Amino acid sequence: MRPLTTLLLAALALGLGLFAYLDHTGVLTTWWGKSEDPPFVIPVSKTITGFTLADASSSRSLEKRGDVWHVIEPVEDLADPDWVATALELFGATRPNTFLRDPEGAQRAEYGLSADEATTLTMRFTEGPPVIYHLGQPGPFANSTYLFLGEPDDYAGAFVATGDFRPVMEASVKEMIDPLLTRFEMEKAVGVTIGDEIALERDVTPGSRWRLVAPLQAQADEELVGALLGTFASAKTSEVLLEKPSESSDAVLQTVTIQLAEREAPIVLEIRPHPTDPELVWVVHSGRPLTYHLPRAFLAALPDDAESLRETRLLRLIEADVTAATITPKGGPALSLENSGVWLIKDGEALSVANAEQGARFIELLSDTRVEHYLEGGADKEAIYGLDDPLYTIELEGQKLGPLEKDKVTMRVGMPLGSVQQPRVFVAFDRVANIAAVPKGFLTGLAQAADLAKWRQLEVLNVAFTLIENVTITPVDESPLNLVIDFENEDAEKRLQLFEGGIDRSADMNRHAAGQLIMELGALSADRWLSSGEQALEALVNPTLTVVLKNRSGEAENERQEWTLHFAPVNPDVPAFYYGKLDSEEASEPFLISRELYERLSGERLLLETARSPSN
Repeated sequence: MRPLTTLLLAALALGLGLFAYLDHTGVLTTWWGKSEDPPFVIPVSKTITGFTLADASSSRSLEKRGDVWHVIEPVEDLADPDWVATALELFGATRPNTFLRDPEGAQRAEYGLSADEATTLTMRFTEGPPVIYHLGQPGPFANSTYLFLGEPDDYAGAFVATGDFRPVMEASVKEMIDPLLTRFEMEKAVGVTIGDEIALERDVTPGSRWRLVAPLQAQADEELVGALLGTFASAKTSEVLLEKPSESSDAVLQTVTIQLAEREAPIVLEIRPHPTDPELVWVVHSGRPLTYHLPRAFLAALPDDAESLRETRLLRLIEADVTAATITPKGGPALSLENSGVWLIKDGEALSVANAEQGARFIELLSDTRVEHYLEGGADKEAIYGLDDPLYTIELEGQKLGPLEKDKVTMRVGMPLGSVQQPRVFVAFDRVANIAAVPKGFLTGLAQAADLAKWRQLEVLNVAFTLIENVTITPVDESPLNLVIDFENEDAEKRLQLFEGGIDRSADMNRHAAGQLIMELGALSADRWLSSGEQALEALVNPTLTVVLKNRSGEAENERQEWTLHFAPVNPDVPAFYYGKLDSEEASEPFLISRELYERLSGERLLLETARSPSN
């Protein structure tokens, strides 16, 4: 390479390096009459811990304490979380669009950024010093604002930033205050007192139900108390008084106290008359410093007496609440039951599995029966309503039972002597002053609940179908059908064989119907047991169908069991249901089955339709 060329290339490289250095350090920008844009701090909304808005006439300041925002200037109160969320969203979305240089301040007033026009927004963060934004007029673009950062003397021009700040700049302190009078989580409420008379409470434990504790002790209606709490939690102020109301409002119309779990001091609301507007009331809140206007409908929503909050159901139970129950009818034996996830019938020390559906019906009866009204109690009153010699006595054990949510509750059910036409019966609970009047149909439900036969499991037979060897079906006045079963036979054709009157009809057999019959017989269940079965036993003297089932016992190769079932129609003219009885010492009561099951057990479907003769 020629020396001249080398020299030129070296000079070019030196010049480019010097240009890059000067450009990087801003020297060139200064030489050419340009300066860098001032820095712009983009606020991260989740790191903002407070902000102050100040203009020529006022200053409004908010601060985050824990997770709750508060207005701290010019008054102290809770901030509206919705308003704060909107403001923080605006702050966090702010971005600089362009910077308009104005070192002489010629355009400052036009931008609305002069000292007496701008609104100063001072933001405080979890870390670092506060940042001051001066907010002016809306910018030249849609949804934009003129602003600059720093102290007033730092103005050298205006940023055009995204976001319309007018709703924040123009908001009054009243707009920033939480309009909800009592913002609380309803599930954390554990006590409510209205005036000096009505008091409710519940335990802190989950699932605890509301109780009236004054002026009477009774279970409260969950829906009604929930609606009352909703009234408190949703009460919205129509106006906030930044000063104490005049002396004319000192008369207190009503006082409401709300106790919250994990909060030592309750919320106390004093409701006072409005001196000029009968449609409004003033409310003083113990936990908030100001006074608030509410529609008078807030006062009207409060209950007049404890009775209006009383539980409208006789009891409010779920099955898991009850671990034991005893139902004692007048002059009859007591029925004792236990419940550990499975209902059990208790007979002395012996326990047998009960019909789960009956257990559900029993709890449903107690929980769904509605109280028509409550009456004054006392020994003399109980005699009037037949409760001194009750028709039924029910004892329950478990958790959160009865009006007082105790672990044991006793209830007596009576009806006035000679009041056959009385449309209701009466229920008294131990340790509860009042008597509940309920519809007379409650007695019918109790009669069924006290019926041991209805508590028995509906299972009639429980034989594994693989152990069944022979089924003989004998309809009255017809040839018997004999089904021979050998599932282990190597010859598939001989695993199921059907004989009619001794004649092999296996070739004409409906094998699907035969398999269904075997499984239904092995797991035969009744529609219900009949505790009073005299009529059934009379009908079963002349059965219309007899079914004999034989099976291996499973205990020894040569041991066999035999079960004989008899069936007869309840009403021969309209055979919708059939009586049934198993000849066994273990199950002596008759039972009912449906017509559909009877027809399947009768073997009508064992023969294919094409194989049936006209006589069949």
